[in-house]
Amino acid sequence: MMRRAVITGRYAPGQALREETLEAEYRVSRGPIREALRLLELRGLVTHAPRRGFRVRTYTVKDIEDLYRMRALLERHAVECLRDAALDALVERLEASNARMATQLNKGNIEGYLAENVTFHTLVIDASGNEPLKRTLNVLNEMAEPLRYALLSRNLKKGRSLADHRRITELLRSGRIDVAASTTEAHILDNLPALLALADKL
Repeated sequence: MMRRAVITGRYAPGQALREETLEAEYRVSRGPIREALRLLELRGLVTHAPRRGFRVRTYTVKDIEDLYRMRALLERHAVECLRDAALDALVERLEASNARMATQLNKGNIEGYLAENVTFHTLVIDASGNEPLKRTLNVLNEMAEPLRYALLSRNLKKGRSLADHRRITELLRSGRIDVAASTTEAHILDNLPALLALADKL
């Protein structure tokens, strides 16, 4: 619940997350609230400073640039790691994710669409078999979720993610790993200009 509130912007960037207020809102004791805040900090969704407490992460232009360029580079590498993987099962799962994503798009369901977007990328990352890469990208993708939600909430119907995912799936089906890798990198970076334009609103 707290994570969802951060990702959807119900807790605004920079907003203080006071334990006593959260206790009353969620009707739980201080212990679970502190644990939840620590987990959100580990995921990169909130920050903590001594004597200032927890706050929802804010994103500068540099933060967004760094995050998306790192995601693009590492997700490209995740696809490159698929050279020795059995692709048939992965392609089948990616197709199912694309179908669910299309359903959520038709419904105008931003959260459902974003969840399937995340699922698609996670399937590829998991199939890479690279554990350090998987752990690193899990954090980077978690940090990016509020940005992705903010962008989708403004132009869900105009986004190209589903078309890109279908293209990547077809490239993997045909075994064109290098092209799928470069397409994945371009797919992630494609959102960077629009996100940078939103930087002062995040």
